[in-house]
Parts: sequence; C-alpha cells; structure tokens
Amino acid sequence: DTYGKLYNAYAVMDVRGIAPEGWHIPSTEQWSELVEFLGGASTAGKLLKSSSGWLEDGNGTDIHSFGALPGGKRTPSTAEYQKCSKYGLWWSASQVSKINTMVWAYYVCYLNDEVDRSGYNPLCGFSVRCVRNEWTDIKRIIQDEGKINLKKEILEEVENYEFDYEM
Repeated sequence: DTYGKLYNAYAVMDVRGIAPEGWHIPSTEQWSELVEFLGGASTAGKLLKSSSGWLEDGNGTDIHSFGALPGGKRTPSTAEYQKCSKYGLWWSASQVSKINTMVWAYYVCYLNDEVDRSGYNPLCGFSVRCVRNEWTDIKRIIQDEGKINLKKEILEEVENYEFDYEM
C-alpha cells in the first residue's frame, strides 16, 4: 500500500507501544523542533512533502528525505477514509491537556507549503512517524555534502517495519 496504515491515538498512546523496539512516536516538542529547524510552519511542509503523489501539483521538494505522503485520514463517526492525496496527518505522542482526551497531530495539505497542528478526537485514524530513541534531538541531523539530510536509512527501516497493532 502506498500510504501505509492509519492508527487511532489509543494505539499510539498504548503503553505496549506501536513503535518498534528502540523507537518512539515523537512528542509535540519534537515535532515543533523539526518544524522550526526547517524554517517555521509556513514553509516546512514543502520541505517534508514527497516530490510526487500529492493532488494538483501540491508536491514538495522532499529535500530532507522525510517523504511525507498524503495518506489522508479515517473519521471516527462514519469510519470513512477521506482526504487521501490531499492531506498527510501524523499523530504526536502528546495529549492536548490532562483534562482533555484530544491528541495533537501535525498535518500538511496539497494546497500550501505549511505544517500545522491541531487537537483531534483520539478515534480518528492518522499516520505515524517513528523516531529512534537515541536520535530524539533534531540537532543530530547530519550534514552531507553541504545538503542537510535526515538519516534516510532510519526512515527506510521504519517503512519496512510491519506493525502488529491495527485499528
């Protein structure tokens, strides 16, 4: 499948963990650090989006090999899959507040170059990205021939990992 699986936030927050051993789902602080490192919310989406697969030429440059795909979402009320090829949404591992069940997610859209975040119903189905435990600080991004690259081998390992937990 091109876009991978979609998970609800309960799977993301489950103590058994959906990430492979040695990996975790990033917090809002880690997502925010990535976005800021890439120049801020108004431009980071273009740098993270894959260079193909987005509707109406909404593709990105994928200059950092993040390869954000527009996997869309699954709605909790109708269990419909929506916005495929239009939006990419990824859960964080952070709740909006301790008294609210909403969970933060980050998203990009085919219409612009932005990365945004919002609190969502934990029953929604979104994509996940994993971060290596010993690689949690975005400052560990490496320089490669003058071009900044995310460690592509890390991302490829995650893409090839089959999660046991599905919605």
